[in-house]
Amino acid sequence: MMWEAVESIEIVEADEDVISLIQSTWQKYPWHSMAQCTIIHMGIEDYLKTTSSKYDTVYIDTWDAIYQEYLPHLNWLADRARTTLNPGGEVLLWAYDLMVRQFMKAAVLVLERREKYLAANPAQMRNLAHQYPFLNRLVQWLKGHPKCSDDAFKTEAYRMAIRDGKNLGILKLSMQPGADALLHRKYFQARNTCGPDDKVSG
Repeated sequence: MMWEAVESIEIVEADEDVISLIQSTWQKYPWHSMAQCTIIHMGIEDYLKTTSSKYDTVYIDTWDAIYQEYLPHLNWLADRARTTLNPGGEVLLWAYDLMVRQFMKAAVLVLERREKYLAANPAQMRNLAHQYPFLNRLVQWLKGHPKCSDDAFKTEAYRMAIRDGKNLGILKLSMQPGADALLHRKYFQARNTCGPDDKVSG
């Protein structure tokens, strides 16, 4: 396989401290391709909405955990990033495939407890929606299709995982006080359980 030389790199970064760190490192350790790299001080969401630049590759890594509830936002980002690609270009998202696998594992657990989910009362559903809004939408689909086959349910789960782009605002968690503890509880401590009145596995 022949690899083409990289002509230029643009780094989009919202955090001034990170930009300062990069720039100070470049000044300390200059390298021959430095002039080909540009840093743009902007959030990736705003940049993708406004840029007219075109790229061969867009690589996005702006989230703080491998967490299935981020998938709608990642799909939203990917859809917008694709509009900036040159023909044959690609969009890459850090740990995206792992998050899709997490969501599909959670879907299998929902199937294993199908009757429990179908019988969930409004209070249990509100709790699920609060804790896991994206998984809640899959359970709502199940409630609307209670007689669906397991295969049909898994197909819908996969479609949601890779295509649902409604931004649930879940990434805002990372900006709130106590977010690290919340993500730890949801992601690490909730792995092995699944139920409307329990924590749901990622």
